[in-house]
Amino acid sequence: MRYMKLMPASVFCLLLTISSQAQDYGMGKQKIGRPSRWAIGIMGSPDFQGHFIVPTNNDDGPGAASLVRGAEKPGFGFTTGFHIMYDLKSRWFMRMGIYYSDKAVNQDGQVTGFYDAGGFITYSTERGKSPFAFLELPLTFHYFLNTPFEKNKQGLCFNDYTQHNQGKPLFYVFAGPALSFNLAKHYYATRNWSNAMNPTVPDPVYADPMSVYYFGGYAGLGVLKYFGQHWYASAEFTTRYFPFQWYGKEISGNNDVDPETGSRSVISYPVKDQPFSVGLQLAINYHF
Repeated sequence: MRYMKLMPASVFCLLLTISSQAQDYGMGKQKIGRPSRWAIGIMGSPDFQGHFIVPTNNDDGPGAASLVRGAEKPGFGFTTGFHIMYDLKSRWFMRMGIYYSDKAVNQDGQVTGFYDAGGFITYSTERGKSPFAFLELPLTFHYFLNTPFEKNKQGLCFNDYTQHNQGKPLFYVFAGPALSFNLAKHYYATRNWSNAMNPTVPDPVYADPMSVYYFGGYAGLGVLKYFGQHWYASAEFTTRYFPFQWYGKEISGNNDVDPETGSRSVISYPVKDQPFSVGLQLAINYHF
């Protein structure tokens, strides 16, 4: 009998709780989620890419650089890979990418330097494109331009569950440093050395794997939108520029010649590259 007397009170309390929750949602209150601060994603980007050619500290550098600029033209490439993101606070998150980048050299001529006589000369050749595979490691910091979640609502980071319920796009700007280095051996079809007495048989200039390093940065403007609690898509207009170049090992004298082919290393040529590209990075991301 005692338990039967308590049942109406218990049922009344349960109904009151359900009614209160229904009223809260009916007035527009949203569930606050607490997802992890971590997310991962995969990215692909069509790019317009090229490089600025600068002379090294060499008497032949200015002349060679001018000719190489005419022989190597900008063109289209791509960047792809995956990235990891971490929410720093309500309007900030950072991202580390591990990307494969095709920095192809588009050929419109051939610039030859001579062993036995000073100077460089350009030869006409068929137009072509030679791939140059690089690994890029950018670390970028992103700032949201619009409010990540509803005003007066609690929120841990930009992907709080209040944002999922709204489904509005979020715009942001980003920038950060990046490191890039070549993954495979590469021969420059546009750059070579030749004996002045036999200029039609040139030795192509090569770069060993993991020997050419660039340092620069990424910057751009992006937008993201959630499609559920965990998945979101992003699109970013991205610029990439690598003004600093160095080599992974010191090469001097005759040590810059490939013993198998007799070709000379890229460090022997009196020019350096400053790669640049602009692209549209499209990504699918998953938030834990």
